Amino acid sequence: MKTLVNLFIFVLLVSTTLVSAKGKYGVVGKIYDSNRANELYGAVLNSVEFKTADLVAMLDHCDNYMMFKIKNNEVVVTDDNRNVLTNNKIYLTSSILNYVSKNDAITENEGLNLVSKSRILELIDGYNLSTIKFEKREKVQTIRAGKNTLELVLYLTK
Repeated sequence: MKTLVNLFIFVLLVSTTLVSAKGKYGVVGKIYDSNRANELYGAVLNSVEFKTADLVAMLDHCDNYMMFKIKNNEVVVTDDNRNVLTNNKIYLTSSILNYVSKNDAITENEGLNLVSKSRILELIDGYNLSTIKFEKREKVQTIRAGKNTLELVLYLTK
């Protein structure tokens, strides 16, 4: 009986450690060759270039995940808690909405794409690219670095 209790405690500790290491949703995102991504998700309808160095700096403000959305031909990047990290004039806080038209603002309940920070770092690792591309496809939004595309992200509303 004592062995069974010890085994249960061990399994509980290991599973708790694994969940906390990956974050609330586990590891989110899958990297495909861009040709395979086109087969699975269709052609890119629109893409927005983004400085790789800026993205890496923003990831320092994220715990486990980054959220993003292409809106009005701009990329909006937020941290795990939906705090905007990009320098564009799209904000989440309602007090700022007076200064920005409602068409340009991301509301608190607006859906964002969530992806693991580790997957983004894996995507850009090995490339010496000055920019990456955030891509809008018919049903999904993806991130492309070189010949690889990151998808299978979660689409979350608050």
